[in-house]
Amino acid sequence: MEEAAEVEEAAEVQVKKGISSKHVDKLLYYSSYDPLVLKYTSDSERYKDIKTFNSNKNNRYYYSLVGEVNDLAGVIWFIEKSIPNEKFNIEFDKERYGISFALRIYEKYRGKGLSLKFMKDVFKKFTSTKKYKNIKDNKFWIKTSKDNIPAVKTYEKFGFIIVSKPDKNGKIIMVYR
Repeated sequence: MEEAAEVEEAAEVQVKKGISSKHVDKLLYYSSYDPLVLKYTSDSERYKDIKTFNSNKNNRYYYSLVGEVNDLAGVIWFIEKSIPNEKFNIEFDKERYGISFALRIYEKYRGKGLSLKFMKDVFKKFTSTKKYKNIKDNKFWIKTSKDNIPAVKTYEKFGFIIVSKPDKNGKIIMVYR
């Protein structure tokens, strides 16, 4: 668990399984008011209020990045979801990619090198769970904005590769190899 310790030392944050009700309130706030979340994600619709959060929460597996004063520094969630049918740049067994994920780092925690460390810790924890091991098509994919260069670079450093050209909304699909 050396990597988790690195995350905690870097900015006095810790990774927690799940998401507390206090942090759900912050997630809803950021989904409506954070300029980068609004620009690059669909969170304003996905988490427009507590009702939409509650309707989505049962099929997602959440991990929170909690800051020094118990504030929400970031969140990662996984969802069992087949990769969309697209024109792909490379050949791969797309049927095996049945888990999508999302990563958010909020406000004052951005730009501190937390994303990659957070991902490493959470992926290690999630892939050791029974839930993950019981998912038949358990390879990871993400749909992200091609213009969100810091995110794309982080995913590539982690081991994701781009497998599609941008769609009409500028979104690309990346898979974890």
